[in-house]
Amino acid sequence: MLAQLIPQVEAQPRAEWHQLVADLQREFPCPIPKACDPLSHYGLINAVAACVDDNAIITTDVGQHQMWTAQAYPLNRPRQWLTSGGLGTMGFGLPAAIGAALANPDRKVLCFLRRRQPDDEYSGDGDRQ
Repeated sequence: MLAQLIPQVEAQPRAEWHQLVADLQREFPCPIPKACDPLSHYGLINAVAACVDDNAIITTDVGQHQMWTAQAYPLNRPRQWLTSGGLGTMGFGLPAAIGAALANPDRKVLCFLRRRQPDDEYSGDGDRQ
């Protein structure tokens, strides 16, 4: 059914939106601290990105690492970054990566996850399964 619907979808012009985003990025640059230090959060993300081509699919779980990845990973393609969009969906990253790998066997898939700490307090999120 999806294959029948796709030809009916009309592409929406986005040049104006892309220009607005580019203007905002120039006006309000986001400095990335320690981007060249692979022992920092941002540096690690940059180092990992340097190991794959720009065709890789990136997934993230929810948390601060999701924000670091959004800020530091050089995302250059539509639908390259799969994330829960800040909805707080813990456990999203790994299943998204598995699905992306199955759907795109010719592309590298990276999943950025945060290692849970013993003092983390989460209830009902499936974290301890």
